[in-house]
Amino acid sequence: MFPTLKKLRQGLRDYMSYDAETEALNQAGDQIEVEMIHRRFAKQSRRGRYGY
Repeated sequence: MFPTLKKLRQGLRDYMSYDAETEALNQAGDQIEVEMIHRRFAKQSRRGRYGY
């Protein structure tokens, strides 16, 4: 019912060490990877290949 003390400590540690700049960089990196995947699939579909 209640979170364990270990989970509460971990949550507090994560909250205290949160870095907004690092988080933003990680999200930007993920978005770039998704964009590259979309571009790769778009190139494949232009060549007439079907399926992945």
